Amino acid sequence: MIPDAVFTLDKAKAHLRVTWPDEDALITTYLDGAVAACESFTRRAWTERTWKTLANSCGAVDKAVYHALLSPATEVTVRSLDAVPVELPTTAYAVTNVYGHSVLVVNSWAGITVPAQGNAAEIEWKAAPSEVPADVYAAVMLYLGDLYANREAQNIGSGVMLNPRAEEMLRPYVVDMHL
Repeated sequence: MIPDAVFTLDKAKAHLRVTWPDEDALITTYLDGAVAACESFTRRAWTERTWKTLANSCGAVDKAVYHALLSPATEVTVRSLDAVPVELPTTAYAVTNVYGHSVLVVNSWAGITVPAQGNAAEIEWKAAPSEVPADVYAAVMLYLGDLYANREAQNIGSGVMLNPRAEEMLRPYVVDMHL
């Protein structure tokens, strides 16, 4: 299934058996949260996402390696944090996938001044998955149903548990970041 066609408000409302428009904003928020929970658990992007991380000063050496928060990263931009940002040329780095995990390898920091301490550069990651498996879709809907049905804390002092069936369905898609 193509991600844009999968996680829609209409499909979420159909799953929740909601026909009225009064809770559209709430359901949209819960749907985004359910997708984010599945992405966090699997470390995979199931929708188009853009996020930023910082390359710290220890990355000032050549052949620095940075791991994506979500995979697959389809596009990466590296730029300095100077007053006038400088974009690192695409020939200075490469994005590879190792066992399903996206990794940025900076071959050279040419053109970017790296301070002795602090952050040297900003890495902007983009992910655009091509499809969403049916079991991942089902897990998102399970999380959505839990969020919608259980709007308040159930027990004071108890931890919140994720849906065990949803986790079981997502487990085959977890990206191992311990490479």
